[in-house]
Amino acid sequence: MPLYVSVGHLTLDELVVEGKLVSVKLGGAVAYGAVTARALGWRAAVISKIGEDMPPEHISYLASTGVDVSGVRRSPGQTTRFRLETEEGTTRHLRPAVAPPILPNDLSGALVRAEVVHLGPVAGELGVDVIREITGRTRGLVALDLQGLVRAFGVGGEVVLSEGEVAREATALSEVIHANDAEAAATTGERDPALAAQHLLALGPKLACVTLGPNGSVVASEEGVFIIRAGRSRRVVDELGAGDIYLAALAIARREGMGVRQSSAVASAAASSSVELSGPSPLPSREVMEGRAGSLIGSIRAWRSPQL
Repeated sequence: MPLYVSVGHLTLDELVVEGKLVSVKLGGAVAYGAVTARALGWRAAVISKIGEDMPPEHISYLASTGVDVSGVRRSPGQTTRFRLETEEGTTRHLRPAVAPPILPNDLSGALVRAEVVHLGPVAGELGVDVIREITGRTRGLVALDLQGLVRAFGVGGEVVLSEGEVAREATALSEVIHANDAEAAATTGERDPALAAQHLLALGPKLACVTLGPNGSVVASEEGVFIIRAGRSRRVVDELGAGDIYLAALAIARREGMGVRQSSAVASAAASSSVELSGPSPLPSREVMEGRAGSLIGSIRAWRSPQL
């Protein structure tokens, strides 16, 4: 059974509505990616740093799903936290706490055995030097989510997007890249998602995807640029982590040898399945996700530049 390894901060995600704390959930791209790998029949391991405030039951939960958590290190201080505050129709995204960065001596030997390494920074915890160290240790496919490399944080912890020089440098070290439309624009300066995907591809990866929430995604490769519609969800419970799941499924499908269209359909199907669940919950079986993917492949279309 092939091994998938995700690297980045596990987080505590808080939801505050009208000044009242409603929930605190386990989060982080590494958690969402790991449960995706397990659903697709892969072994999964997480390399992360958490603080003293991370409830042990959250780590035990990940382990109960079959994820190897031996690479999760508990450090003095706090776990990275994100807070979504909704009040009187206004929503604020905050980062009230951050764990220490992940350093070369935090990396485990699992990287050497990994077929896919998913780099999932959420708060700048992976520097370019560490990403370079990781790519030098693994022979597997390296997939990078740009979200944590283009985020900046205000005095009050407000999450904003910044100019993406670090993201561009890290992109050149990776094989598969993911960003949402806002993150792609911050990295490339291009607001059109298809053009942004092309710009990301030109930086060096073999595949660049830009997700658009319920509007689907755009995937660019040497085969061309493709528009993928979002999978149909029976209900929407929690949209957090859908992009992380998309990237994990896409990277795994590509490593398994699937073509761009098929792997993109699998990724879209996995993301649409995830929003029906709360937090990094176990996803439906591989057979269910591949069934959903089959209904999407026929609708994938090639993008044509308006200049042509």
